[in-house]
Amino acid sequence: MGTGRRLGLRLEAIVALVAVVVLHPFGVVGVAPLWLTVLPILLYGITQLPWLRERRLAAYLDILITGWVVYAIGWGPVLPLAFAMVFSMHVRTFGGRLWKPVAAVAFTSIAIGQAGIASGVIFCYLPPVQAQVTGLFGALLTVLFIRILGTTAEERERTEALYQALVQDSSDVYCVVSPSGRLGYVSPAIEHLLGYDVETYVRRGWEPLLEPGDVAASLAALERCVADPATPQTLLTRMRHADGNFRWVESTLRDLSGNPAVRGIVVNFRDVTERVEMQERLTYEATYDQLTGLHNRAAFLRGLAATPLGPGVAVLFVDLDGFKAVNDTYGHRYGDALLTSVAAALRSCVRDEDLLGRLGGDEFGVVLTSGCPLEVAARILAALDRPVTVEGVELRARASIGVAVADPACGDASELLHRADLAMYEAKRSGTHGVRMYELEGAGH
Repeated sequence: MGTGRRLGLRLEAIVALVAVVVLHPFGVVGVAPLWLTVLPILLYGITQLPWLRERRLAAYLDILITGWVVYAIGWGPVLPLAFAMVFSMHVRTFGGRLWKPVAAVAFTSIAIGQAGIASGVIFCYLPPVQAQVTGLFGALLTVLFIRILGTTAEERERTEALYQALVQDSSDVYCVVSPSGRLGYVSPAIEHLLGYDVETYVRRGWEPLLEPGDVAASLAALERCVADPATPQTLLTRMRHADGNFRWVESTLRDLSGNPAVRGIVVNFRDVTERVEMQERLTYEATYDQLTGLHNRAAFLRGLAATPLGPGVAVLFVDLDGFKAVNDTYGHRYGDALLTSVAAALRSCVRDEDLLGRLGGDEFGVVLTSGCPLEVAARILAALDRPVTVEGVELRARASIGVAVADPACGDASELLHRADLAMYEAKRSGTHGVRMYELEGAGH
């Protein structure tokens, strides 16, 4: 309990004490001896001392003192709410589970007071029978009020505990933002996710931490959420961690502006960096050859099939000559190094918009959409003719290249690749390690 609250309670005790002393001679506060009324007020002041106030004993003493005072002034049977009011002050400190022992103490206090009235020891302004009937109902109402307060507090505490488990202790971050994007509540998990404490994150705001390319998408998601509150919005963005690196974050937005307890848009987001990187890695492995970094056969064929076979489109089929001898003589490590150098040479000879892929062990394909394919083939042969040194061993790649140019008679992309393959074998059979252009009649079509 705060210092101001404790001072307020002590002041209440002093005011009550002065009021009793002043009003007692006029009979307003009952006919009991003055000391009998003043003593419980003094005891109440003692219960406000810090060393006692934080103990449950203070709650029980306050209930007993309340019963003492209300019966001492002659109105005990008609003041059951006084017990509930006293309990409500303690339930915030000690929790709703306190209601059962407090109800027992209050009921006992009333029973003692009613017994005192019945025996004539305690004065009451009500007639004896009415005092007993009123006291009975007062006891029942007191227990009922305390029970309602206690069970309500228990339910609130369970809700808060559930909230603590689901939100406060969750690895996911929960935020409440206004429709304009202003941050309100932010759960502590933000420190684990992005490395900022709650105060720093709220002060900086979420927009400056987003990758610039994701700001527009995030604002658009907020607008959609406000326009259609019944439909949650999900988006994937990148947010800057305190260490300077970006994290992939998956966010779900729900508009709960109509909920009085929230009054805003709830944003739940989690770190999905590992998942996104795994997906990117799987996508890369499904698209690119792991050794050379070129498109693999499946990706190359997809790209070729998607290329309109118009004028200027050509396919080059590149097959290395004598590559098996390199593997047999020096081992696969040398062969892999040679393939890597071949891939680099091919890249240097084509444009970024051209399609380049590894079709098999020592076979490569190139799709050109413009330019002279024979000139490109000549550049490739010249680039491959440069020696490559691997661990002190000088290796040289030789290749046969088949070229096929799209024409009206070419049915589809697979036919164009087949023609380039046939032309490559013609180049191999010639023994020149050179280039051969596919010719319709010469190929036997």
